[in-house]
Order: sequence, then structure tokens, then C-alpha cells
Amino acid sequence: MITRRDALTTFAAVPTLAVGSTALVAGAAKGDPAAGKNTPAPLPFDPKKLKGLSEKLLVSHHENNYVGAVKNLNKVEEELTRVTKDTPGFVVGGLRERELTFGNSKVLHELYFGNLGGNGKADGAVAKAVGAALVAVAVSPLGRNGQPRDVAEAILFLASEQASWITGTVLPVDGGVTVGRQ
Repeated sequence: MITRRDALTTFAAVPTLAVGSTALVAGAAKGDPAAGKNTPAPLPFDPKKLKGLSEKLLVSHHENNYVGAVKNLNKVEEELTRVTKDTPGFVVGGLRERELTFGNSKVLHELYFGNLGGNGKADGAVAKAVGAALVAVAVSPLGRNGQPRDVAEAILFLASEQASWITGTVLPVDGGVTVGRQ
């Protein structure tokens, strides 16, 4: 059975595999000249040539979800530079929570777009890391170990129009292992 610590250790190296320039800073602070100046990266591939995913889906996801997260991160960082000692704690806490949410979205989208294989399938170091973590999980109630494709299909679904009404939820892709523990 894989523990949370094992999963985090396994995936700790993943961000360095794809987008070397992607990094989250400790947070925007008063007088920070870089606050609010994040720029969205262009798609690192031609979406017309990627097999298995539509150009419309990829461009829409990039322009709306990723670029939107970068714009929102910039707004939140700009607000954080205006925080004073008199700013209520709940306001600062809310801004920090949104900074974390939008910052994570920025990084995860950059990793996602940076690691799409040219054949539209999971490929490379990220797929191997996901595969290793899935194999480490005890055999699920489904009677088999998970495969990178299981995670990739869940990601594709969540990125699709069919999932446009799904927000703020956790989707365990573990073949029922977590349900079996309850």
C-alpha cells in the first residue's frame, strides 16, 4: 500500500522533469517588484498535430483555464502587495489561499501542456513516475494494478466539456483502494 509520504516522494521530482522555468515563490509581499507579473507560456506544441485530443479542446483549455489562472494569480499578487499590518487576517488568509490555488493551477497546467506526448498519449518521465506510483499501490478491488492510462483518462475527462460542471472535488483514481479502507 502506498502512503501519502511515498506518493509525495515519488512525485517530488516531477516538476523538474517538464518545465524548468516553472516555480512558485514563497508568495507576493509588499514591495515585491515581481508580484503580478507572471506571463502565460504559449502552448509548447502545435495543437493541430497532437493526435487524440482536439485542437479546439486544447486551445480552449489553454486560453481559458491556464491563462485565466495566470491572470487571477497576478491580480491576487497585486492585492497582496497592498496588505498592511491593519489588513484583517481573514482577508490576508483568503488572498493567500487564492494565491496558492492559482499558483498551483499555473504550475500544473504548465506541466500538463509540457508533458503531452506527440502521439496524444502519456509519455516520458511523468508517465513512468505515475506508473511506478500506481504499481506500488496494492492490488485494487478491481483485481488489477492501476496503469498510467487510468490516470490519463481521468485527466482527459476532467479537461473535457463533459466535466465542465465539475468543480472543487477530489477524484480518487485508485481502483477503489481508498473505498476499501473506509
